[in-house]
Amino acid sequence: MNCGRAGFCFAVLLLLLSFVCIPGESKQPKQPFEEKLFSAALIRVSDNPILIIDDSNFTDLGFPGSGTGDDPYVISNLEFSTSGTAITIIETVSYFVIRDCTFSRDSPENNSFGVSFQMVRNGRVENCTFSSLDIGIILDASVNCRITRCEIRDSWDPIILEASSYCLVSRNHIEGGGVSVFDSVNCQLESNVMRSRQDGGGNGVHVSESGSIILHNNTISNFTWGVGLFESWDSTIINNTLLDNGLFFDSLEKYDYNATVENCTVNGKNLGYFNNLEDAWLDGTDYGQLILFDCRNVSIEGGEFNRASVGVLMTYSGHCHISSFTSSQNHYGVQVRNSSNCTLTDAVIAQNWAGIRLLNGSRRIQLLDSLVSDNTGNGILIINGYECRIIGNEILENGGIGLQVKSAWGHEIYYNTFGGNIDYNAFDWGTGSSWDDGVSCGNYWDDLVPGAVYVIPGEGAIDHYPNGTAGTFTPTPPFYPGNSSWILPDELLPLTIAGFVSFLIVAIVITKRRGAV
Repeated sequence: MNCGRAGFCFAVLLLLLSFVCIPGESKQPKQPFEEKLFSAALIRVSDNPILIIDDSNFTDLGFPGSGTGDDPYVISNLEFSTSGTAITIIETVSYFVIRDCTFSRDSPENNSFGVSFQMVRNGRVENCTFSSLDIGIILDASVNCRITRCEIRDSWDPIILEASSYCLVSRNHIEGGGVSVFDSVNCQLESNVMRSRQDGGGNGVHVSESGSIILHNNTISNFTWGVGLFESWDSTIINNTLLDNGLFFDSLEKYDYNATVENCTVNGKNLGYFNNLEDAWLDGTDYGQLILFDCRNVSIEGGEFNRASVGVLMTYSGHCHISSFTSSQNHYGVQVRNSSNCTLTDAVIAQNWAGIRLLNGSRRIQLLDSLVSDNTGNGILIINGYECRIIGNEILENGGIGLQVKSAWGHEIYYNTFGGNIDYNAFDWGTGSSWDDGVSCGNYWDDLVPGAVYVIPGEGAIDHYPNGTAGTFTPTPPFYPGNSSWILPDELLPLTIAGFVSFLIVAIVITKRRGAV
């Protein structure tokens, strides 16, 4: 009995000693997310987004730093693979940096966003990696924020600045997209590398309704618009390299075209941006793209403006002449807006998304002796243009309408060859245009139905002398698949053969009679 009690006591004593001698972990209840502490030692956060809505949250969540310029709060070494937004920061003014973090999508079916600043001041994102997201980084209504040295791949919108000011986007590498700037002022993009998706398309830098945006020393490749400035003003574009894309302006306001453009190249040649140039002759072969704004009496000869977003862009200019050039594989081959008394001659406008666009009050523009062919959409589009002359051209094999006239009047369109255009050879929604010279010659049409006139679809304009029916049409249509000469329509071919045979019979009879005599 005494031995049993002694053994029991000894066992209890050993058990107590084990609690004293063997260190153990104190277990505490898990804290909810709002109180969970993050630190640089934590290298992975999965399905745990960070939401900061007040400056005090940086301290509450355990991020190191004091929130000053010299000692910002630091969020670093975190990896996110989640749906929704990984890090959202709203209405803070403390200095902070998000550094050395990785962001990716957790599932193809879910929307995923990397970092969102909303009404933030003094925030930075640096040396982070983003992949396969809907939006990589968005700065919304934010001031004095920076995005630097990040790598962003295969994200639909890699970087967006919206309603923001005094923000910097610098030394980032972006694959599969670019940077969009909306309703922002005094922001700068410098030393970034941007490359489009493998199939091209989209915008390298898209600037819309923004002012005083600076683009410096960027390399931008293979987008529809390398740099697209839409209704934006006081832009500065210096020392940028554009490959397989170029610079594009689009606005109804004249002031928006008045940018500072210096030392930029398009496909290894100078970007020819000319502002308020007068009485000059230029060698077009020196340039990879031509942009003429508010120019007068400028003549340009030669040049190949290919894969430059828009080969030739002419706005608010007059009495300018461009000859003997090629514009191909662009979104627009040539665009002319609000210009007058300008001439394009001996040009090849081919394999663009759209060939030539004459827009917004352009008056007395001449297109002469040129080839407009194999463009994906329309060959030539005239909208709100007046008294233009389209004469002696070959308009062939375009994927839309060969020549489309909308809301325009008073054009002269003749001595042209139309053939092989997919939708229509021509369509005229305007009024008062002449489709023949009023004497004896109109245009050649490969779809002419036997008859005296050719009715252009639309408002019923008429070519009264199609296919040289008066016998005085001198230009010969070019060779293109299915048409190596002025081929008669199939319906007339039997009559032509019968006439030729009858001519031979009559000639033989006359010869025999003369021989008999």
